[in-house]
Amino acid sequence: MSYDQQLTYEGRPLPRPEEELVDQGLSFDVGTLQGSAPRVAPDAAAVPAVRDLQLVRDWRIGAYLSAPLTLDGVTLYGTLCAVDPDPQPERVVGAVALVDRQARLLSTLLAADLRADDALRRAERAEAEALVDPLTGLVNRRGWEVLLDREEQRCRRYGAVASVLMIDLDGLKAVNDSYGHAAGDVTLRRAAVVLRAAVRNADVVARLGGDEFAVLAVETDLPAAERERDRVRGLLHAAGVPASVGAAARPRHGGLLAAVAAADQEMYQAKHHRPSAARD
Repeated sequence: MSYDQQLTYEGRPLPRPEEELVDQGLSFDVGTLQGSAPRVAPDAAAVPAVRDLQLVRDWRIGAYLSAPLTLDGVTLYGTLCAVDPDPQPERVVGAVALVDRQARLLSTLLAADLRADDALRRAERAEAEALVDPLTGLVNRRGWEVLLDREEQRCRRYGAVASVLMIDLDGLKAVNDSYGHAAGDVTLRRAAVVLRAAVRNADVVARLGGDEFAVLAVETDLPAAERERDRVRGLLHAAGVPASVGAAARPRHGGLLAAVAAADQEMYQAKHHRPSAARD
């Protein structure tokens, strides 16, 4: 379920849940699909697994019916839910077959839409290749901004998750001062090779300028982003390119630009706690 849009019932807006209620809404979806709650309930108050959820109370869910949305008949994407503020007669149970047919149709349309979107994403990557940093071959700052904006639109449309890593190489100034800028360029290219090999094909790796890099990790939540942060930092260190790395997931409010700012702040905090000789 996506809660980005204002829901209404008979022209009246339903209350917009706070973030903790969104998590309960996801639990509500999962419960109906995993069997801890029935997929249809003429009287939600009679279902122990859902009746005490704050979301059910705040949205005045007196009755509900749900059907799974899948991408290929197997992979779960979400649920199609119908709710009513008042309990309904038992005959609504008979509507499950009709709603299931509607859900299968929506699933087919959704799968086709996502396939088209995936093709568009690949085309965007190809387009962004024209916006590359000549030294490292990575996406440059302009390409990063373009792809970040398009991924933000995609997240809003599908309710998808995404995360950002901000990376700043440690000690590059000392390399330039001691061995010359040619040696510094070798360090930058080595960092680019490590980063490109460390991420998935769908992710975006960019050199934003100087010794600053960034990664856009699509379909990646915060725990996964934090694991990726630690792994990337370890790979860079092993390659002789120590770096300070910050990670942040796209918040529900603020979008990917907020994630960039949060990851950047974490990266600078990490750099601040390093010895002064390693920060430059």
